[in-house]
Order: sequence, then structure tokens, then C-alpha cells
Amino acid sequence: MKAPKTYLVLFDLDRTILSTNSGNILVREAYKHKLMTSREFMKAAYLGLCYRLEVRDTMMILEEMAEWMEGIAEKELQALADQVIKRYLINKIRPEIEDELKMHKERGAHIGILSAALAVICHPIASKFEMDEVICSDMEVIDGKYTGKVVGKLCFGEQKIISLKKFCQENDFKLDETYYYADSISDSPVLEAVGYPICVEPDRRLTAMAKKKGWTIADWAY
Repeated sequence: MKAPKTYLVLFDLDRTILSTNSGNILVREAYKHKLMTSREFMKAAYLGLCYRLEVRDTMMILEEMAEWMEGIAEKELQALADQVIKRYLINKIRPEIEDELKMHKERGAHIGILSAALAVICHPIASKFEMDEVICSDMEVIDGKYTGKVVGKLCFGEQKIISLKKFCQENDFKLDETYYYADSISDSPVLEAVGYPICVEPDRRLTAMAKKKGWTIADWAY
């Protein structure tokens, strides 16, 4: 019988485990492989600009970004995602992650990903590192094809902390004993809730918040 996990450790994916954004690369490769039209690709670029400039509601932007997946076969997108991981993402994994995972595994932690990224990317990355859990965004599939709609809500911003609290309640983990590694100010709801917030190469606004609150800032430039 396996010993029970002692505490919870979760990592954001994009710009935390990875030094890049997996969604941007997946969209680019989808366009190259003709899974997106030119119009859909231009819309994705426009929405990406809106996201960076914060000129529209972030959750609505992200939901619209996912609409390009409508009609794509589940197996086809997973095959593309696996290719993206192998060709572009594996070499963007921050080297320091290995040591962090080893340390927490030796202490008996329950380890996973908590990310807004898509399940087709998160699950293979989690499997590579032999993680226990994935809490992420998932897309609706009907008759083997994506509908372009999100299952529930995207795991972003406030929704992350809602999902995390639900997971902790269902699995008897304590927030004040939980670690979360993340890079963005959008992750602040989770970072403020957990006992051990770790800011990995944080953006400007998160850096300011981390310094003010005395959070750990991890310099993992890569």
C-alpha cells in the first residue's frame, strides 16, 4: 500500500515549466498544417494583441481564441500537440524544474499542473515528469470532434483558485501547505491563497507584488 501524499505542489505550464507559451506555438503549427484558415489565424493574432494590451475582457478573449478548434478531429489535434511538444516544447523546459520535482517527490508530495493551457499539451507534459495531477482547460468533444467550446470554464485567473479549492476539498489537501509555481499577475489569486507562492521569472506586475508580500522569486532565466 502506497503512503498517502503529504502535501500538494502545483506548477503553471506556460512561462513556468516552459520558458515559452505553448498556445502560441500550437496555433502557429495548426495554421501551418492547414487546421486553421488564414482568417482564423489573423483573428487569433488580433485576439493575442487584445490580450497583451488588456483592452477586452480576458476570459472572453481566451474563449474566442479556442473557437478555431471547431470541427477538428480529437485524434488529429492530439497528434499535432504531440508533435509540437516533441519539436518545440521539450527544449523549452526550464532545467531547474527537474531539481524542484526531485525535492518534492522525495518529500512525498502530490505533484501536478494547474494551468490555463489546453489538456492536449498539459497531460503529455505531466506524464513526462510522472506527475500525479492535471488541472487545466479542456475543450468539448462530440462524436470525436471539437466543438470549439470550453468544458466548464477556462482554468484562468479567478477560475484557477476555484478549481484549486475544489480539488483540495475533495482530496483533503490544505491550501496553507500547498506550493504554487507561476509567472504571471493573472496567477495572483492562487499565489495569495497558497502557503508557499513561488514566482518564476515573474512579469513586471507580479514582481512588484512578490517583493511587496515577501514571496519567493525564482531566477530561472532560460
